[in-house]
Amino acid sequence: MLISVIDISRPRGFTLIEIMLVLVVISVMASMLAVSIGDNSQKLLDREARRLQTSLQMVADEAVMQGVEFSLAMGTDTTDETPGYQFLRLDTESLAWLPSVEKLLAFHPLDPNISLQVSLQGANDTEFERQVERLQSLGKQQGPEPLLLLLSSGEMTPFIITLSHSELTNSVRLASDGVSGVERL
Repeated sequence: MLISVIDISRPRGFTLIEIMLVLVVISVMASMLAVSIGDNSQKLLDREARRLQTSLQMVADEAVMQGVEFSLAMGTDTTDETPGYQFLRLDTESLAWLPSVEKLLAFHPLDPNISLQVSLQGANDTEFERQVERLQSLGKQQGPEPLLLLLSSGEMTPFIITLSHSELTNSVRLASDGVSGVERL
């Protein structure tokens, strides 16, 4: 027969330091969760600006590598009329701007609180201006109209894009002079 002996001299429970350490860990975790869940307006605007800047630069590089003309087009989603943007690719056989089939270049909806305005800047090169006008006129045939062009020559239409959030007074601007990439102003 087994008899167990209980040691009464050793107290059971947690020390004050152990309890305080657990409370500190819980507090830190709760604050990190609150920060990660709370997606504030400025973060949303900055994230959208970074996404657009990266997409424009990537598509400009793709245009040079593939020897194909691309354009940025504004529009709405056909299913729910959500505003957004997409990249079009010039089909040289039909001379029409067609939506890209690649997921990264496909229609990207904007948050309903974010607005995007594109201002095209005048280029100094008249030959480039003529090429831009000719390529943009192809878009009037069908589908979304190309707004700014990303050419296989490495040039792009000079622009300033302003992204605004309805809850913020400040905005984020992206710009290009047409040859040196896309900058955040």
